[in-house]
Amino acid sequence: MNLGYIFALGYVLLLSLSTIWVDALGAHIPVLTLLFYTTITAIVSFNLVRFKRIKTNHKQIAIDIKEWAKMGVLVSSVWFFTYYGAIHSSPDFLIAVSYIFMGLLGSYLRQNKLKIIACAISIGLCCIFSPNYSLLGLLVALSMGGSLFTYLIISDKFCKKYQMEAGDILAIRYYLLLIGVFIAVLISKQGLHSLEISWQMAGILITLGLANMVIPIFCSQSALGLLGASELSFITSLLPVIGFIFTDLTKHAWHPGMLFACTVATIALNIDKLASLSLKLKYRVEA
Repeated sequence: MNLGYIFALGYVLLLSLSTIWVDALGAHIPVLTLLFYTTITAIVSFNLVRFKRIKTNHKQIAIDIKEWAKMGVLVSSVWFFTYYGAIHSSPDFLIAVSYIFMGLLGSYLRQNKLKIIACAISIGLCCIFSPNYSLLGLLVALSMGGSLFTYLIISDKFCKKYQMEAGDILAIRYYLLLIGVFIAVLISKQGLHSLEISWQMAGILITLGLANMVIPIFCSQSALGLLGASELSFITSLLPVIGFIFTDLTKHAWHPGMLFACTVATIALNIDKLASLSLKLKYRVEA
């Protein structure tokens, strides 16, 4: 199997599992506090991993600050839509629609009309089956999916243009997000007091940052370099499907309608790979 597919599937599984874990462990931590310290954890981690290239990587910011700023804004907007969407719809609806819409955009680049139609139908089914559907929630989810896919396109071009690896781009992509979160902290009711934490809390936040941001995102960025934006968007359509299954098993909160809606898109987007896998298994059995 192509290493890119292994990274993509790793991203799907790790993010699905870690999201459930984060919900349990970080439920009582303020959102801005959580995001501030997990973002710092990501910045420090990726710069330590790519320490030998730390000077070279940061020079790229000055060399092409416009494209770097675009990536930073897109990353920040994804987190904004994640927070805003959870308020106006539900995390389940947000994740489902945003990742299916990514698949739709990938299909548009590939000019595959059948996959585009399948994704549009799937998004429509999500709107029907979701108990928390709202037009505003749908627009936020579509905006999040569009931001994610645009980031994939821009960061893939940036890496190839400057011959950067996944860790290199990740080491410099979070600075604008950190600045944005810090400004949000300053204007919040609690202000800087919200950043006062115990050593025990620091350990929890670092662990959450590694589990939910550093490791999954490294897998995603690595897969992007090997597969490209469209192919990665097809594979990551598995994320809401796996997420719903894990949630159903761990929380006993069944979502059969949403699971069906997401499965429609996932099968349509990956039907060619499923057919190829089926043929390989058939030949092995016959052999």
